[in-house]
Amino acid sequence: MDSFDKFKKDLRYGEDSEILFCIYLIKNDLIVNNLNLDYKYDIKAFSEKLNRHLFFELKTDKFVDEENDTGNIAIEIRYRKKPSGISKTKADWFVYFFRNLKKENIWMIKCSDLKELIKNNNFKKVMGGDDNASELVLIPRNSHKESFNVISYPFTKKEKNLAKLIYKLKLDYHLNSDKIKHMLKWSL
Repeated sequence: MDSFDKFKKDLRYGEDSEILFCIYLIKNDLIVNNLNLDYKYDIKAFSEKLNRHLFFELKTDKFVDEENDTGNIAIEIRYRKKPSGISKTKADWFVYFFRNLKKENIWMIKCSDLKELIKNNNFKKVMGGDDNASELVLIPRNSHKESFNVISYPFTKKEKNLAKLIYKLKLDYHLNSDKIKHMLKWSL
């Protein structure tokens, strides 16, 4: 598989994960407004409790599972020596999604707090991602667990299948809470 095909496959997986996380948000009483296609944020949702919009940056780790786990959260700070990832996002919340874990699979932190955590610690930096062009900060997650909201959310097979269906039908760019609730109600 060439690097472009790998990129497309990873992008599909990430976008499918964004839809899955939207289902989690809806189940927790947030109103999903849309998914975004630029660097500013990935998901926009409205909290009636806070009476404001919340913006989420979501990164999915597809490599960690019950048998394969480095114990790190990899945070992109630069791509091809230019600010990217947490350095560039305009989101309120950074979400690290361990999609293949059943417990402690969602790690959330305010973006401002994550930037401070990185600034105030001497975390190991490595190159990774496509063509090793991304500079990543490795945060040992169990050592810094108290900095995150750690959530165990066991996604059902129905929710996972719905996320895949929404992605395949290319409904994700016009996605909102009403559509997802309706589809959850009627999906198998």
